[in-house]
Amino acid sequence: MRLTLLFLITITMKRVFVIFGIGLLTISCQPDEPQPVITNNGIMNCMLNGSQWTGITFNNTLQLNIIDGESNGKILELQGKDANGKQLTLRMASIINGEEENMETGDYLLTGEVKLSDVQYFGGGLTSGESTGSVNSPNHGHSEISLSEFNPEDNTCSGTFSFFLQDFQSGDTLYTGTNGQFTSMTYVLQE
Repeated sequence: MRLTLLFLITITMKRVFVIFGIGLLTISCQPDEPQPVITNNGIMNCMLNGSQWTGITFNNTLQLNIIDGESNGKILELQGKDANGKQLTLRMASIINGEEENMETGDYLLTGEVKLSDVQYFGGGLTSGESTGSVNSPNHGHSEISLSEFNPEDNTCSGTFSFFLQDFQSGDTLYTGTNGQFTSMTYVLQE
């Protein structure tokens, strides 16, 4: 019984990492064409290490049909930059009905089995070389995103989030996001 349970947990975790890996690979292997940037389309903000962070430009997508060999999933990615170019990325992944243009409302957790979350913070922009933080395993942080509204008719979503990140370059710098919210955020469908 213990071996069966351990085997099931191992397979589930492999599927989680494969879905996120494929999602990250998909994101990093985009064509050289500029991606759509949607501006002034809602609200995304949080308290980041005790200071207000507010996104002013966005690049939000819903990617369907991400296949890892066993599961067909989808990823909703909300990517915002503040006035100083500091980027915060929220990802919600689901391994349920990856071909359908919908996301189930509820909590998406870093350690979830079906509904997963991932958060990244780029403190100096993507090319600055300054500290960045990422939740890529339970040992490096925690993230929780609660999707309260998802409307595929007008491609909007709303919810709340919180996170704790450890810097993946130095391992020392910590980022804590509290009271996070995204309201009426518009996304672009990518199939």
